[in-house]
Amino acid sequence: MTTLVSEPYHLLQGHHNIFVTVEALNVVGYGVPAINADGAAVKTEPHNPPIGPQRNDAGTTDTQIKVDYGMLTDPEDGGSPVLTLHLEWDQGKGVWSSLIGGTSYSKLTSFIVTGLTPGKWYQFRYRAKNDFGWGGYSDPVSVQAATMPDKIVPIQTSIVGTNVRFSWFAPYDRGDPIQYYTILIRSKAGNYFEDTTNCEG
Repeated sequence: MTTLVSEPYHLLQGHHNIFVTVEALNVVGYGVPAINADGAAVKTEPHNPPIGPQRNDAGTTDTQIKVDYGMLTDPEDGGSPVLTLHLEWDQGKGVWSSLIGGTSYSKLTSFIVTGLTPGKWYQFRYRAKNDFGWGGYSDPVSVQAATMPDKIVPIQTSIVGTNVRFSWFAPYDRGDPIQYYTILIRSKAGNYFEDTTNCEG
């Protein structure tokens, strides 16, 4: 049997069929071409995920982080169904460690890490595996263990000459320093407006 193996076929990953014609040549000329009517599907290990794990705001606080990451489908799965998604993180130390889907298979597309240091940044990445092996990692994504500041209570009011002064104690920032405050004052008509002219901060 005569076989031709062409390396560039790996560039057509996914459910793309390769069709060829083969004909024999002798001193008389070429014979009738033969065609592989069904084609040959090129299948390889999965592609690198196009997007790294993304922060889930609703599931993230100052002590836990929830990330979402996508399942790879055609053609990113390499033409073979994904068996597992392997999620890793750097533990905030720059050293990669497995979270899920490495030794034990998992098709989860979200994960929560708890017991984190408020305000600290952590990196996450993932890769996929199919019958042909492991694909490459996604780009790493940095996520901060932080969420919205606590509610301000109470707001204190005092009269200073002809002015009204509002003051309060800074709330817990939940892992990320407070940048500024927005103060809205209610008018007689019941509408809230912002007065920056007489604001001291």
